[in-house]
Amino acid sequence: MFLPALRGSVEPTDGTIGKSNRVVTKLTAQLTTALVQRGAGDDHPSTLDHLVAALCQSLLPWTAEDKITIELEKHGRSAMPGGIDLDVSRTVGWFTALYPVTLQLPSQATADDWLIEISEQLAAVPHDGLSYGILRYLQGHQELETGASVGFNYLGQLDAVGEATGFERVESPGELIAPENKLVHWLDINCWVVNRAMTIEWAFDNTLFTAEEIRDVSHKFGENIKELLRATTHKNTSTAEQFDLADMDAEQLASVKSQVRFHGMQDKQG
Repeated sequence: MFLPALRGSVEPTDGTIGKSNRVVTKLTAQLTTALVQRGAGDDHPSTLDHLVAALCQSLLPWTAEDKITIELEKHGRSAMPGGIDLDVSRTVGWFTALYPVTLQLPSQATADDWLIEISEQLAAVPHDGLSYGILRYLQGHQELETGASVGFNYLGQLDAVGEATGFERVESPGELIAPENKLVHWLDINCWVVNRAMTIEWAFDNTLFTAEEIRDVSHKFGENIKELLRATTHKNTSTAEQFDLADMDAEQLASVKSQVRFHGMQDKQG
C-alpha cells in the first residue's frame, strides 16, 4: 500500500487526467552522463536499476511497509517466451511491456546494498515483464490486476531518435489524453534524455499531493542518484546474476566479497 505523506491511509482515488498536475525537473548534463555511462557497463547495475533504486529511496518515507509495488513500463521488443519468433513488421502502433514489480526495500542499508537488492529483484522478472501481459490480457487472468499506485517509465536516450529520422523532438506535444479519463496511478514518473540531460516528469493526482510535496520527492530523487553514483564509483557493485555459473545467491556473494575485502586489507597491512 502506497501512502501519501502526512495523510495516513488513503482510499483509491477517482481522480481524472483533468485533476492531475505535473512537476518537471532535470538532471544536469554532467550527472546524466555519469548515470548513463555507469549503467552502460556490464560490471554495474543498469541505468534503470539506478533510477528505480533512487525512486524507492525517495518514496520510502511515504510507505508504511518494507515493500512497494511499482508498475514498470518498458519497450515490448524483448524476446518472446519459449523462443517464439513473431514478425511484427506490419504492425501499426507500438509495443509496450507494462508489468508490476513488488520490491522488497532494504532496511538500514548502504547505497551499494540498495543497488544490489533492487537490481537483483528487477533481473528476476521473467522475460522483461512481457509474459505478465500475455497472462493478464491474452489469458484473461483478472486476478493479476496490478493495483499499483506508482508508475515508472524510463524512455532512454531520445537524441539518437531525432538524428536517425530527421525529425526534431518538441518538448511537449500538448495533452494527448482526454481530461475525463481516469488516472491509472496516483503518481506517474516518466524520464528521458535529450541533449545529454535527463528530464523527469512527475504526473500526480492533485487531490492527494501538493506540488511542493512532489518537488521535495524529486529533489530527494536527484540527491539519491548522486549518492548511488558516488557509492559505485569507489566500489564494484556486482550482483549474483553476474556469477550464475558459480550457483551463488545474493547472500553467498556478499559473504565472498566481504572475505575478499578482508584479505585485501590484510595484504595491505602486511
